[in-house]
Amino acid sequence: MGWGRKPSPAQQLEAAQEQLKGAKQHQKDLAELRGMPGYKEALKSSADNINKAQKAVKAAQKAVQNER
Repeated sequence: MGWGRKPSPAQQLEAAQEQLKGAKQHQKDLAELRGMPGYKEALKSSADNINKAQKAVKAAQKAVQNER
């Protein structure tokens, strides 16, 4: 993407889906740290990131539909 160009809704959707996929993988990886100090805080942060990513995916899906 060049400077000054907004990504298309389809590109935004793809990026949001990748972000969600990464957030879910991160949460799976955290399972290995169960019982360690800071685990609960990291798990909550991870859940927050997943929620944000899910909202971004929904917003991007809506933008794609509105573009059609």
